[in-house]
Amino acid sequence: MHQIEAIVEADPSLAEQELWTAPDMPDSAPAPAAVRASVPSPPSGLAAQASPSTVKKPSRSGTSKPFYARAGHKLIEEILIGAATFATRAEAVDRLDRIRATYTTAKEDEASRSSDHVTLYILDHGLTEEDRKGRVRGKYSRLSVRRDTVRWSLLAEPDTTPRGDPYPPRPDSPNPNWGADPLISRLEGNPRRQKSLRTFATHADAHEALQQLRGRYPKAVVEQTGKFSTHVYDPLGPLSPDTGRCLSITETALLIVPVPDGFQIQARIIGYKTGRKGQPGYEFHTASEAALYPRRRPR
Repeated sequence: MHQIEAIVEADPSLAEQELWTAPDMPDSAPAPAAVRASVPSPPSGLAAQASPSTVKKPSRSGTSKPFYARAGHKLIEEILIGAATFATRAEAVDRLDRIRATYTTAKEDEASRSSDHVTLYILDHGLTEEDRKGRVRGKYSRLSVRRDTVRWSLLAEPDTTPRGDPYPPRPDSPNPNWGADPLISRLEGNPRRQKSLRTFATHADAHEALQQLRGRYPKAVVEQTGKFSTHVYDPLGPLSPDTGRCLSITETALLIVPVPDGFQIQARIIGYKTGRKGQPGYEFHTASEAALYPRRRPR
């Protein structure tokens, strides 16, 4: 300030000019920066498993399909044969938790998650002869923690609560399958044959086997003079070059032929088709044509 006064005394005309300006100052001190509240990270490991909403449903390796228990699995078999015994209740509950984490459980069990029991669909367990004929593949069982005089055990009991079957029996197919039918799967000329050829001692035995095939598939097998004709289902059939559809029905003739040690039934493919003749989507290709087409790949 003393320097400015000296300059003005030397040159009074400078008094009208602004020689110094005070710097701008805020009216009030700036507000402190907002502090962001820390958000706790989601639980991991055992903490995450404690919440039912974070439990991952067991599935087959590499897929999203549920993984059901089977009578032959070691964790299940030990219970079914009565060998799952433990010194303490905690050990029995730990084993039950391991089973729950390994296999798909009943829906109500997923909701309650009781520590002393679990309900599972077990393949190949508890089936009667009638069940097997009806193509039932498994039954529900309730696995519970029980105590005898000395030790703790896991016991399996049939569960009769009405539930849907995860493997409902499929209706009978109207056509035989190259890989499934006990006769068709062992014929010369089967494009998917992996089993040994079936040989019959006499011509009559081979003819009887074909008549039994006709009895199993009355809509697909027709007896003609010197042969039987049938439609065989082939899920891995050739792909139509016109539409890209799988030609999954094989028109086939079945003939009895002599071989050195008896008689065999030979399958001669006439052609491949899809749909019914005269209906939209019907296609027919001869066997020689279809031999040049790519085939559907297995899933």
